[in-house]
Amino acid sequence: MENVNRGISERFAQLFKDSALYQLYQKHQNELFLGVRSKYINLYYNCDSISKVKMDRGGDRLICEINPYYLGTSTAESKTVKLTPEEVVEHYDAILAKSREKARNSNEKKAQQQLAMRNNSNLNSNWFCVDLEYCKASHQGRFDIIAVSKAHPHRVALIELKYSSGAISGKSGIVKHVADFSEYYHSPHYENLKNEIIDVVKSMKMLGVSVPKEIQSLSTSNFTQSPEYFFITLNNNALDKYGSTPKQSMAAYLFKEGTLNYVEWGCKRPSTKCIESEYGDITKKSNKNMCATFLFSTEKYPHILIDDIIDGRYTERILPQ
Repeated sequence: MENVNRGISERFAQLFKDSALYQLYQKHQNELFLGVRSKYINLYYNCDSISKVKMDRGGDRLICEINPYYLGTSTAESKTVKLTPEEVVEHYDAILAKSREKARNSNEKKAQQQLAMRNNSNLNSNWFCVDLEYCKASHQGRFDIIAVSKAHPHRVALIELKYSSGAISGKSGIVKHVADFSEYYHSPHYENLKNEIIDVVKSMKMLGVSVPKEIQSLSTSNFTQSPEYFFITLNNNALDKYGSTPKQSMAAYLFKEGTLNYVEWGCKRPSTKCIESEYGDITKKSNKNMCATFLFSTEKYPHILIDDIIDGRYTERILPQ
């Protein structure tokens, strides 16, 4: 079996392509994303992992681990059960129905996968999304999307997606993501990430994913020296004429009260937490903690027409100065 840093072996890929799962993926490429992990793949629907697909110990067949919730046999997420690829196909419609039920009150994850898949299906996009819900044990944070530019040298975009004002605050809000970005910025993780991206792209190609020819022969020397950080905000709309847009709400956390950005971003009320006080102004290239690009769109799920995840038609873009 091949020694891969992050990805799957040729044997795994062949088993997948010989299985009913491959036919399922080919039929539903518009709604399924293959998240390559270390020796297994996550089958994502609306950024919800509906099954972990692994190879058995003998390397003879695929095993699909799935939470019984998706099979309607449990009301809460609990211990996984193991199915064959054929059984996953048999229960596919029921699994998706349970996944939609689980996410009925949240559009953020659905928008996240739609944005990534619209980008990847656009041959003219300048980027390709190689991963969703990226997580590494050596790094405390999780990135919503990782994208690689098709142009050489290849840029790496670490993306956090926010959807509506409710996603700006709380334990998974802008403050937490800036802390994760800053921690990553000051760490050596990027060198490992480049190797992981190479393995993921190789694995995706073996699995039958349509990988752009521009990134099929990546090497560590092909990448830019540092990753880039992006906050993408969809549904940048106020709930009513007196409310704040997500951008205005974000400004309350990003900037000190009364500063130029605080005013220009239209902040209506201050927050008890201030990112600028701890990390500096992250819209400045000179900031020692990190800097980020902010992209805003008024589009909302399910009518998201952006088809280039970084260079697409956003209502507003704020680049590091």
